Amino acid sequence: MHEQEVPHARREFLHQVPVGQVLANALRPGVVPWAVHAIRSGGTAHVPVADPSPFPAPGALDLPGAPVPVHTPGHRGGHCAYHLPHLGLPHLGVLVSGDALVTAHPTSRLHGPQLLPDMFHTNREQALAALPLLEPVDADVALPGHGPLHRGIVKEAVLHARERAAR
Repeated sequence: MHEQEVPHARREFLHQVPVGQVLANALRPGVVPWAVHAIRSGGTAHVPVADPSPFPAPGALDLPGAPVPVHTPGHRGGHCAYHLPHLGLPHLGVLVSGDALVTAHPTSRLHGPQLLPDMFHTNREQALAALPLLEPVDADVALPGHGPLHRGIVKEAVLHARERAAR
């Protein structure tokens, strides 16, 4: 993982939506059912990663598919998306966008490429500034952390998400 994510994985600190922020947003559609589901699913459990380590070097990782990390801070400081440039034809490649670019969320009425709702980012401005880092990724499939997969050029999905975020 990105070096900034290692202490988070160890749970030396925890970046999650504060209870106060969830309560402040409780009247928004979908927030209460999402919160109940998150709690019932163990989303508040203390589960540290046993031995997290940072990426050994820049570039492709020595893992199946040779994923290339793309640091996309904002959701969390060490958040990364992963580009799988050689994931087979007929695709250009695949982007595992995680929480940097999603296509839906239970607390959002939007469908299609977008940022997560503001309360889910440790730094919304950074999350917005990280979107252009995904534009040069040569992929036509995006697998988000929330919502269905997106078929289409990633650069166009990023532009769509940026336009939505500007509104």
